[in-house]
Amino acid sequence: MHFGSLDSSSDEASRQLRAGRALPFSIVCDHQTSGRGRNGRAWVSRRGVGLYLTHARGVETLPKPLTLAPLAVGCALADWLRCLGLDVRLKWPNDLRVDGAKIGGILCELRNQTLFVGLGINWLEAPLISDQKTAAAAQYSAALPTLESAQFAAERALRSGLDWWAAQGNEALRQRWWQLAERGQMSSGSMQGEALGLADDGALRLLDASGAVHELRAGDVETL
Repeated sequence: MHFGSLDSSSDEASRQLRAGRALPFSIVCDHQTSGRGRNGRAWVSRRGVGLYLTHARGVETLPKPLTLAPLAVGCALADWLRCLGLDVRLKWPNDLRVDGAKIGGILCELRNQTLFVGLGINWLEAPLISDQKTAAAAQYSAALPTLESAQFAAERALRSGLDWWAAQGNEALRQRWWQLAERGQMSSGSMQGEALGLADDGALRLLDASGAVHELRAGDVETL
């Protein structure tokens, strides 16, 4: 379903589910007044410049653990954007970046055995955010599809990414994610080390200076 303006596509997906709408379905909108990202952060969602959508589906047919879901969606979206000429890389666990600047993010939430996958992509313009570098897809390609076409292409890519994960399994997903991931030295809080790839549950594995391997399951990661 397509809407002009919503509080958030995720909240509308919840309302649709409570009203009896059958899974799976997607909510696409042009503008959000209360868009959000990870850890309750606000997601700037101005009209006419970005892609905002939420896909809802039951978890019965998806592999476990569901902590891998944002990684599966990230791979699919990166593949789609790379086909449009953008050299997208994935920053654990849910960012889409080009040249170290964030152009998009994924938010997965589980509610009563329904997985809600939210997506925001800076398409024509990027918001200014004090604590990180941002960019828009239009900065890297002069031949992007229209915003309307991109909304539905992104939704198809999101769905296909979950379907691919269900068909190919966790090991194939971890390998594909690592092929698309930013690499090198990473830091999270006081932890710093070289990224080695993903643990079985999608945790980021870091090798510190002492030779110890840490598995990061929460928090923000920065590429050094």
